[in-house]
Amino acid sequence: MSLRVAIDGRRIRTAHSGLGVYSFELIRALIERHEIEWIVYAHPDVRAYLDVAEADHLTWVITPHGVDDHLRGDLWKHLGLPFELNRRAVDVFHDLAYQLPLFRFSGNSRRIVTIHDLAPFTFPETNTCRYGVYWRWMTRASIARADRIVAVSNFAANEIRERFGIDEARITVIHSAVSPGFRPAVEPIGVRGRPYIMVVANFEPRKNLTGLLRAFDRLVHHRNLDLDLHVIGSMGWKNEQVYRELKARRLADRVTFEGYVGLERMIAAYHSAELAVVPSKYEGFGFPLLEAMACGVPVVSSRASSLPEIGGDAPEYVDPEDDEAMTEAIGRVLEGSDLRREMIARGLERAAEFSWEKSAMRYIDCYRSLI
Repeated sequence: MSLRVAIDGRRIRTAHSGLGVYSFELIRALIERHEIEWIVYAHPDVRAYLDVAEADHLTWVITPHGVDDHLRGDLWKHLGLPFELNRRAVDVFHDLAYQLPLFRFSGNSRRIVTIHDLAPFTFPETNTCRYGVYWRWMTRASIARADRIVAVSNFAANEIRERFGIDEARITVIHSAVSPGFRPAVEPIGVRGRPYIMVVANFEPRKNLTGLLRAFDRLVHHRNLDLDLHVIGSMGWKNEQVYRELKARRLADRVTFEGYVGLERMIAAYHSAELAVVPSKYEGFGFPLLEAMACGVPVVSSRASSLPEIGGDAPEYVDPEDDEAMTEAIGRVLEGSDLRREMIARGLERAAEFSWEKSAMRYIDCYRSLI
């Protein structure tokens, strides 16, 4: 008898980034494994991204409420989903991001939750009070009830163990990956206007965009580099300081805020960039770092949290609190052609070690280990 696994895939939706991308890519890799019987709960927008035709090994269940409809969506998850799982007699239920149903489903089923980071605990000031309280409560409750906890990096796993006193045997580390579309440009891409460096980050304090703006100010106004900065990412929380920094340093004509962009635009931006910067103070995994390396772009990265684990020896690392060191590292990479070539080669080699197929195989081994 095949294993029956149910997954909450409602984060796949029209404008998906972060956890939405993770859900999309992992589910796409998992359902290629026909030896498992899959039941995927999804938002109606999933039809824009995946073929939802059913097969012998696959059932799509379009849910009445998505994750963005917080009240009704969460009520459905905690009250309606357990009845669904009981009715379908699942062997394993996998929540892809922090939140298992509060109520128990079928007695013989096993529960897995993926924890991507502990930002609401480590950086509580970067979330609204209500959001932070809710996510801390849900994360604690899910970790307590899970039969297996998956962390997306060794860094995240260590945080979980230290903060919650979790037995190491309950935690499995399974690295994420990036879309196969992130690869080097087939031919050189010309850039209209000034050359630019880029950062992919939501506007929130832990992403350290203000530190990058200070470093960029030195590059432009002190070292006289003819350079722009492109910022890709959606508006986050407590972003006023970014705009104050921008105005105070007279950078408005040098910085472009593109907001949320789709996959094709994101890849094109990487291909045209001189380098990518990952200045974050805290990441559970660090998708932008891996995306840039996979596209053949040199990276100047913070050495904080999980980033050295993911980047290996490919990036130039800096202390995220040291703006001057960030300036020096960016300038060194921009001006050193031999260094750039070495970093690109190391980055491509490192990025090749990650794939969603590997992640899917590790998850399936994890499911089977619980039965």
